[in-house]
Amino acid sequence: MQDATTIVALERPRRWSGLLLSVGLVALVVVAHRGALSDGVDFDDYMHRANLRACGWSWHDLIEATTFDFPDRTMDYWWQAHPTQCRYPRPVFMLVLKLEYTLAGGNPVIIHAFGMAWHALAVLLIFHLARRLLASSGWAALAAATFALGAPSVLSVSWTAARNAVLGTLLLVAATDAYLAASFDNERRPRALQPALLLLAILCWALSTFSRETGIVFPALALALDLFWGGWSHVRRRLGVHALLIVLALLYVGWRLYIFPTGAFPAGYLETPHGLAYLLWAGSKLLQLTFQLLLQLPLFALANPADTGMRTIAVARVFMLVVVLTIVGLYLRLTRGQTGRLLGPLWMLLGLAATLPVSTLPHFGYLPFVGYALAVPAFLRGLPRRWRGALTSLDVLLLVGAFAAQRVLWRAGFRSEQLIYADIVTHTALPPPPDSQLFFINLPPTSTFIIFALEETWGPRNLKGHMLTIDTRGPGQNQPTHVERCGENELIVETAAPSYFASSAERLFLRMTAGPQAFHEGQVFHHELFDVTVLAVRDDGVRRLKFTFHKPVDTPGYYFYVSTAERPAYWLRFDATFTPETLARETAAWETSHARLLEERDRVVRLQRWWRHKRGWD
Repeated sequence: MQDATTIVALERPRRWSGLLLSVGLVALVVVAHRGALSDGVDFDDYMHRANLRACGWSWHDLIEATTFDFPDRTMDYWWQAHPTQCRYPRPVFMLVLKLEYTLAGGNPVIIHAFGMAWHALAVLLIFHLARRLLASSGWAALAAATFALGAPSVLSVSWTAARNAVLGTLLLVAATDAYLAASFDNERRPRALQPALLLLAILCWALSTFSRETGIVFPALALALDLFWGGWSHVRRRLGVHALLIVLALLYVGWRLYIFPTGAFPAGYLETPHGLAYLLWAGSKLLQLTFQLLLQLPLFALANPADTGMRTIAVARVFMLVVVLTIVGLYLRLTRGQTGRLLGPLWMLLGLAATLPVSTLPHFGYLPFVGYALAVPAFLRGLPRRWRGALTSLDVLLLVGAFAAQRVLWRAGFRSEQLIYADIVTHTALPPPPDSQLFFINLPPTSTFIIFALEETWGPRNLKGHMLTIDTRGPGQNQPTHVERCGENELIVETAAPSYFASSAERLFLRMTAGPQAFHEGQVFHHELFDVTVLAVRDDGVRRLKFTFHKPVDTPGYYFYVSTAERPAYWLRFDATFTPETLARETAAWETSHARLLEERDRVVRLQRWWRHKRGWD
């Protein structure tokens, strides 16, 4: 039997190795994600910042800060038949954001530093959890490093609005770790339940769920821990605990679905259950997302699961199924005999399943990627030693390659949007007077919150935005568009192929903003400031639109902006003194003053153009 002195002597090197590995993991996060510090403000972050400035610190204020209205006071869509609204009960997430915003004074660099810190803390918690689960500091460090460099972490760290995924996951890992300590000793042997640790686990779980709803999966994880390491006899001893967790989960679900006013979610954004068809839809989507997560691709739906009649989608499903089943089969074969080997795959499936009803975004992969990170060391240590080094190196290359690719992709996306705002602010001679109307042609849907962005620079001015046409191709490869003024009150907007509202992304945006499923020539839409007439339709989209304004288009307070391949947001003026030479001069000055941002954006634009040409889309 070892005496106390021997035990202390054995534990000291473990503590030092754990500390050194923890320092190394934090350094890895800093080195890998340092670019996020200069990413700036993006997408709906502008709306969140405005809400944070306006809202108080109460529960009600923090919940209301995550309410999205379409249309809202800042942006209007002429095709929208009825208003829609998204409401999320995420007061813990908004409390953290408000604290960050207050401490940082709104400085985006400091706010992004907070994001990196939260991600680093999540990595350390995963390292601690994995060390208990895998009984190895080395393999635990590999799991934590995998999560640190996971492709889903790129957008989750860089996009402040995605902080809910980071906080929710961090707190869920903390809850899981606390429950493991409450139910098992350091050697993963069942022990008498520790009430204090159980209460800590429930508290972390509650905070996780009120940061992001995906925390609801905790009862399943707690049950899996007891089953995998203690067996059915241990589960029976914990039946009271699991019953309590299930009751708490049901109470939250009941409150969330039937008491909390969720608003009228946009069609296409939320898919509510509708019988057997929903199960087929959900199964197909889960297959797609699992395939993408395993290959570390951005989590967008590759194909609409509702289009079951399309041969290409059926072939894609079969291909994805073969790849997923092959990987799963290899994993099960190589991990035979490892206790708890199913925890990683289960975590992945639960994390993905929790987001199925909602239109998927890349940061949705942050939570399930914990499962991927836990499964990697289990898979690799099941390999024969002669293969282990080579496949570990291959895994690291895949990890780093996917991370780098998404880093470049999202950086270009951020810059594309920021260039639109910079172009408007730079070339609009003076800030528009209060209550001005801003009209946008070829605006990307991601710039829906453009008025919040402009008012952050110009100050509150009660501006109103109107999206006349949308363009999902983005700055640098915009639709070729011709804008013609016909008389004092009319504008004709015309495009060549592809038509407006014809792409799948534009059709989805049309559904989410309660627009028509199809346009018809001669169709007229009435608006408080103008009427819209559909003049030409082709390929299920619109080629030509006429906007008949109730006032002349050069009315003071009316501002028109067109996104073109040359200019992110060209200020369209109806002043006779504005000549093509003036435009050329402005564009040259613009390209010089924003050369760095343009270069970052154009790296991906060139790749996208090459890809579109290869696919025959141009």
